[in-house]
Amino acid sequence: MKRKSLIQGLVFLLGFAIFSCSETKNETKYVEKELNPPTAPSGLQATAISESQIDLSWQDNSENESRFELWRKTEGEIWGLVSELPADTTSYSDTGLEADTEYFYQIRACNKDGCSNFSEIASAVTQPAPISPPEAPGGLSASALSSSQILLTWQDNSDDEEGFKIERDEGAGFQEIATVPANQTSYLDENLTPATTYTYQIKAYNSTGESGYSNTAQATTLEALGSCEGICGGQSPSGCWCDPDCWNYGDCCVDVCEACGYCGSNCIDADGDGYYSSARCGTAQDCNDNDRAIYPGAPELCDDKDNQCPGDLGYGQIDETCAIKVSAGYYHTCALTKGGGVKCWGRNDMGQLGNETTIDSPVPVDVIGLSSGVIDISAGQYHTCAVLASGAVKCWGSDNDGQCGIYGYVYYTTTPEYVFGLNQAVAVSAGAYHTCALTVQGGVKCWGSNYYGTLGDGTNEFSDLPVDVVGLSGGVVAVSAGYERSCAVQQDGVLSHIKCWGLHYLGDGTVNDSNVPVRVQLLSGSTYKSVISISTAEYHSCASFIDKNDSKGVICWGDNWYGQLGDETNNDSLVPVKVQGAVADLNYPAIEVDTGGDRSCAILLDKSFGRTIVYCWGDAYLGNGTSSSSNTPVYVSLGDDTVHISVGYFHTCVVTSDYQVKCWGQNYYGQLGDGTNVDRRLPVSVIGFTR
Repeated sequence: MKRKSLIQGLVFLLGFAIFSCSETKNETKYVEKELNPPTAPSGLQATAISESQIDLSWQDNSENESRFELWRKTEGEIWGLVSELPADTTSYSDTGLEADTEYFYQIRACNKDGCSNFSEIASAVTQPAPISPPEAPGGLSASALSSSQILLTWQDNSDDEEGFKIERDEGAGFQEIATVPANQTSYLDENLTPATTYTYQIKAYNSTGESGYSNTAQATTLEALGSCEGICGGQSPSGCWCDPDCWNYGDCCVDVCEACGYCGSNCIDADGDGYYSSARCGTAQDCNDNDRAIYPGAPELCDDKDNQCPGDLGYGQIDETCAIKVSAGYYHTCALTKGGGVKCWGRNDMGQLGNETTIDSPVPVDVIGLSSGVIDISAGQYHTCAVLASGAVKCWGSDNDGQCGIYGYVYYTTTPEYVFGLNQAVAVSAGAYHTCALTVQGGVKCWGSNYYGTLGDGTNEFSDLPVDVVGLSGGVVAVSAGYERSCAVQQDGVLSHIKCWGLHYLGDGTVNDSNVPVRVQLLSGSTYKSVISISTAEYHSCASFIDKNDSKGVICWGDNWYGQLGDETNNDSLVPVKVQGAVADLNYPAIEVDTGGDRSCAILLDKSFGRTIVYCWGDAYLGNGTSSSSNTPVYVSLGDDTVHISVGYFHTCVVTSDYQVKCWGQNYYGQLGDGTNVDRRLPVSVIGFTR
């Protein structure tokens, strides 16, 4: 009995030891999988600096955050994300606010393992708006558009005007000719006399008085072509819209040659691009650049310069100074040159400029190894990608979530690296933490973060290798990668369908996330014959379309806190709504639409003058000279036709018809490329792309 008891005791002890080891082993596995989100920041303080600005500061209590999320609300409203800020940031200036309003703030730290708790709430009341006459407008310019029209543009230097008074002098002294509403920065003076000089000045006013006058500006209307009067003003056989007085504004040469018959058979299309001679067709000389290509959606400019690049005709510029595309990321910007090279500027803490450094640059720098051979570019949150003529894709910058497609974990890279296993791409779109590419077969492949199903492969598993998007193996003509969402346009015979996947606001009428593409609902009574462009941003998306009746328009859906849907409300929408204002005018069909942060912009074709114009809506920095938000599109005065637009997080850039790049918005990291760090409410030229 004693021996048996001894044996039982040994067995018991052995079992206990095995059990204890097993428990210890399991516990070790559990510790290895434990997440490590950052510690919450504290000491948040808010101080009102002016009627439109509150400065914030806080204490950073963590050493492993990758970003901060700053949230804001006003009394009775819900919390909304204001900005994502880089690690180690401890202050922020919130601008574009309403006067005499209390704003509440909270902040949290985030990394790849999650986010901390929010800090304590801090609040401040913006200062009351000053009660005084408004500041005088400035930068008044006058440009003759035809024999009877002059376009005025100016800078709005005040936030409290009620409107502007416009005065004109025809030689007998200034007389008031019009008043326009607050925030407007352009006016078209019509029914003028041909070949006549007019002088203008303007002033702002409100209930307390009037400002001083702006500078004066002068312009002379163009000479009328008498032989064409009464004939032009319609649409030519080639589909080109003509000017009412037959003057070749916008250099739509077809109007004179075909509609007016001014030059008859002397119109020569030497390069076979479908467009004809320079002004009045008098020289019978085409805008010949030996290139059949024209810029998308509008006629080639016949302005005695080659629209494929002035350098081709000996104007002194070379291909690398001629931009054909621009892409605005969160805090950096990149441009593709006519020579196939890539230049970037702005924030560079993760190597997103691709110049083998992590030093910010307020002027364009060359991307290492990409001086030629590139056909498409896209700037994401902290990374950038380019498609090569070979069909390969290279990316650089942050790869923390696999968004650069580098096989194996890489935190970031300061020079371009090949995306593993991708060699038939024709276009690329870089989002926040993921990237998507359109292939030559019309399919879509995505890689990077997949927490919300952003890759569209039917899973929520991260992938640093390109994966196929379910149901999009062919027929796709465009793709856009946003914050944690992607959208694509798929052509089905004679119809186009928009499909989105990832984080909610997918346009399908639900608030659900989806790891496979879902179809965006149609506008009531519409069928899209063609979707011209698609873009998705933080929490909203937009598209431009042609419907079954050949009507053109722009639709948007998602969050609408700042009016980024452009439907003249601030109501969120789970399904598309039509953008209103000038964008809804059938005389201004949309050529391109783009979104970023909480704002949207579109390039419109002005049929009246055969030129392109830009309108933007949503959060502040819309490019109209103010810091105000707008739920209806506002006009951006650029002075040139616009051929491409890209909206970043807090800045926007365009490429003009003469290959310049112009930008506006926040400029803390030099993302506007003008050599400064000064925020701009109006467009400025990017250094190195000026004419």
